[in-house]
Amino acid sequence: MSFSEPAVVVVYGPSGMGKTTDTLFSFPMGLFFALPGALKPSLRVVGWDPHAAGQVVPVTDLDAAVQALRQVKPGTFDAVVVDDLSLLAERTMQNLEAKYAGSRNMFALWDSLRDTVIRFREAARACGLHVILNAHERQPETKDGTFFRGGPALPSKTLTERIPHIADTVLRACADPTMPGQWKGIYKCEPANPQWVMKDRHGCCPPTCPQNLGEILRMAGYTIRRRPELGWQEEWVEWVAQNLAGGRPEKDVMAELNANFAEADPLHLRWVRRDGRHRHMLRKAYTQMVTND
Repeated sequence: MSFSEPAVVVVYGPSGMGKTTDTLFSFPMGLFFALPGALKPSLRVVGWDPHAAGQVVPVTDLDAAVQALRQVKPGTFDAVVVDDLSLLAERTMQNLEAKYAGSRNMFALWDSLRDTVIRFREAARACGLHVILNAHERQPETKDGTFFRGGPALPSKTLTERIPHIADTVLRACADPTMPGQWKGIYKCEPANPQWVMKDRHGCCPPTCPQNLGEILRMAGYTIRRRPELGWQEEWVEWVAQNLAGGRPEKDVMAELNANFAEADPLHLRWVRRDGRHRHMLRKAYTQMVTND
């Protein structure tokens, strides 16, 4: 299973649900469009610093993001991560409100904002980059007799429904205290849910996914690179996944992994445990989906 075009993923959820941390784990060869302070989990949690690696571009709105993307050399990065879309969209909206001040055609304003997001997607795809859009969460609500599903928090309820149309995958970030390991974040993907906007054109996301966009896209057939100095991780992620699939107790698998890399950076080793566990979970869930369909 593989796809020729890069993926466009929208992830939304309340603040503190682990969305930013996941993108740092998932896209170590990504380009991050983020404001100062947005990537604080990088060094102490993930074990690498995107600022030091020259992989952070401070942008003020989506138009600036489009211009920055057009300067990126193809093949340099795997993905562009916007953290966060809600804030950049608000700032873009403020600029458009000034542009359309006095106009009675408010639909033109909303269309301009949508078109800006589409230009951003196309600029990223022209570079061969996956597009990851992180956003805050807008709750479902009924206004003037019209029901609006919950989804990414954007300047209008209509955009909350329309922007996900340009995405291949739309996931809602939640927490599940029963998840194994340290990371309790999950993604929900229930396209038939009438309350929330969600979808998966890749067909590899179960209703409840581990919070790991890197492994989700690998499951869809994409190649997501690891940092050059951490290339050894991939072999051992697969080793963990295969051992867990073979029925070996997780405690024993992780103990052997830790023993083999006693001198490794604990954060980098935790990364392997995380990806290996999640790869196994996604493969198992996909097998069950295919078998039970």
